[in-house]
Amino acid sequence: MVVRIHGLVRAHKILRSQLQHGIPVPSQSQFRQEVQQLLRKVEDICSSHRITPDDLPAPSRQAYQSLKTIDLHKLPSPSQHTPLPPRPLRIPGLLHVGQHLTSRIWEQLDPLALSSDAQRQLRLEIAAHATQIETLCQQQQQTPSALEEPSQRVYAWLCFLSRQDHFSGLLQALLCVRKRAKSLPPFPKPLRIEIFPMQALWRTRIFHDTLLLRCNPGFLDADESLWDAILCSAFAHATTEQKQIVRAYADHEDYQDIQLTLEAFLPQPPASTRGQHHNLRESFLRVNHAFFQNQLTSPQLRWSHRPTSRILGHYLSSHDQVMISTSLDHPDVPRFVFDFVMFHELLHKKHGTSYQQGRRIVHSNDFLAEERTYPRYHEAESFLRSWARDHLRGK
Repeated sequence: MVVRIHGLVRAHKILRSQLQHGIPVPSQSQFRQEVQQLLRKVEDICSSHRITPDDLPAPSRQAYQSLKTIDLHKLPSPSQHTPLPPRPLRIPGLLHVGQHLTSRIWEQLDPLALSSDAQRQLRLEIAAHATQIETLCQQQQQTPSALEEPSQRVYAWLCFLSRQDHFSGLLQALLCVRKRAKSLPPFPKPLRIEIFPMQALWRTRIFHDTLLLRCNPGFLDADESLWDAILCSAFAHATTEQKQIVRAYADHEDYQDIQLTLEAFLPQPPASTRGQHHNLRESFLRVNHAFFQNQLTSPQLRWSHRPTSRILGHYLSSHDQVMISTSLDHPDVPRFVFDFVMFHELLHKKHGTSYQQGRRIVHSNDFLAEERTYPRYHEAESFLRSWARDHLRGK
């Protein structure tokens, strides 16, 4: 049985955001209590189910591990020029808009797959919804990064789908999973499959005339065998091996890459480059000076909303954005290792992407040769391999 701790990932995000902005001295005692109570709650729930936090699903496990690394004895105070984090902004009906569009894509899957014009029209409609959300936020003198978390996910999903390559990928994924569902033993009711942003890997609902399977966008690149495992796991027909396949994929870089790409569509909140142990802005300045002769313009710099294990850095060229995993904001991560991750992502900015015989090349020979010029390159690589392995094991 998979034990899910609802609200843990969201609580982790809020607490980490408060750390990045600094904790006022009068509020530090309350902050410590909130972190300690949350950790005890997780440990008590796990104990009652006779598991450890290492056995939790990847997002919850990584959020718990990240909270454990907070140094409660050295909480940062806000600087004089650091604005307070905005209050969560709520747009009524936004979740319904996202769910309605997702349902339409399933209902119109065949016409959409056959008509580029139909795809374009729906993408324009999706983009219009995203623009409307931005306008509503502007009226409150905010950006979509101030939205409540479920609304943030919907907004990022709309922005994601407004791009042709992402929309085409969604259609291909739905066609694939529909094909695999037809190859399995018949379901008791017609099956409806949707891909929609959420914290869970999937959710199922039973209606009077249909079964609904709603899957996380992290599975967009899943192959047929993985979709078989997801379908069987969702409806309690999976083998132990299939369950392990699905859980392993949720830790895989392909799954995490989509999560980070979705995050990138949220505007960067101010003053969030500072972590508790490392500072993204300071790292960029060091690396740019030491290896690029200060010739690189600064990309957007941001921490990931959630800690990751396989993808520790991510460069999104369409946003000129470097995102670093919050799992690296840890006292045990040496500065030269942290700067190596920044160096790697800035090399993506410098070298760009090329294509050879239809294959996308992001680590060209020139890229790899320049990466190896980093001092203590092998030591940094070895540390990161061990770090990723230990986090996958829950250490």
